Amino acid sequence: MYQISVAAGIAAISVCVLSAQALVLSGARPQASGGRMGCIDGLRGFLAFGVFLHHYVITYSYRLTGLWTDPRSSFYKLAGGAGIAFFFMITGFLFWHKILSAGGKVDWTKLYVSRVFRIVPLYWFVVALVVFLVFSVGGLELNVSAMRLASQMMAWLSFARLLPPDINGFRGTNIIVAGSLWTLKYEWVFYLCLPLMAVLITESRRLPVLMWLAAGCVIAVRAYNFKIPYLELDTNMFIYFVTGAFSAFLYRYEALRNMAQKSVLSWVAVISLGLLFTFFNSIYGVAPLLLMAAFFIIVALGNSIFGVLRLPAVVLMGEISYSMYLLHGVLLYICFSVLLPDFMRAASPALVSATMALMGALLVGISWVSYCLIEKPGMRLGKHVSGWLGRKPAAAEPAGAA
Repeated sequence: MYQISVAAGIAAISVCVLSAQALVLSGARPQASGGRMGCIDGLRGFLAFGVFLHHYVITYSYRLTGLWTDPRSSFYKLAGGAGIAFFFMITGFLFWHKILSAGGKVDWTKLYVSRVFRIVPLYWFVVALVVFLVFSVGGLELNVSAMRLASQMMAWLSFARLLPPDINGFRGTNIIVAGSLWTLKYEWVFYLCLPLMAVLITESRRLPVLMWLAAGCVIAVRAYNFKIPYLELDTNMFIYFVTGAFSAFLYRYEALRNMAQKSVLSWVAVISLGLLFTFFNSIYGVAPLLLMAAFFIIVALGNSIFGVLRLPAVVLMGEISYSMYLLHGVLLYICFSVLLPDFMRAASPALVSATMALMGALLVGISWVSYCLIEKPGMRLGKHVSGWLGRKPAAAEPAGAA
């Protein structure tokens, strides 16, 4: 079977950036990021597009063989795996920084309300698309009991399962979203652990020692694979959250942030990523973790990798990265399983490679629309709700209360 070349993937990334630049030139402007940390805004877009490349190659193989398996190419395999790992690092970095900045005293109501309105609206929209496709492609008949269908729908809507069940007997329902929704359960488990982490911040006077010990433990256990059976969770995934949290600890030191701006560290970051993609075909193991950590810490501390991560088009890609991540699977399914089911089997390798870039450009445009129509209104509503909840207790507080 023909393998899509690495050059085709790099070309698709270039087309993605050019598409985002076209949006910028047409009036789309990324939000000012002056108050944000490091250069992670610019990194997000590349990560989401890497996951798209990963699943495009898997879709190609699936349409030819009927098997949904990892790409044989280490480049495309790592584009997805490392992309997810870096996303987890970003989450760990941002929220641990928030806890550190607040001294452990976080407004949890505001935080959780903002998370719900940030994540759930688009997620439920995608679930609605999945249900629509299941009943439009698989037929309007009810193939399971009403109770069974309700249970399946709850599993999809509630982040309760890593791999949501098939809906209405539609085999391979999870393929509609390219099997990418499992990461959100890990995100929510991490969010629910944050109050405990805040207690550690508040109660411990030896935070630096704890952080360095945590980093050592991460490296020591990274080669092992512990499972949490009842939660269907792989503890290896939480290593990346911890790595991000450790980066937030380093971010507290101004000297390190100043050092991170040096161009020599841009080379260190690029070389670290190059070594990862050259010598490894998996993110698992101590060496891949160290290479990814080196790259991420440098970026999180403010290195823009020769200015690339501060380009307006790249920052815009970062803003729409959540839409890119959730919608790319649906886009691939509609195009290559519904509208053009025989395209990848009949098309020449060159045309399949070129189509990857075109699909990437289409994904950028769709994601911008989704960001404007679903994500931004959801975030605005979340701010209003959290603000209302924050004012309500104060208004009811009796005079003279402490």
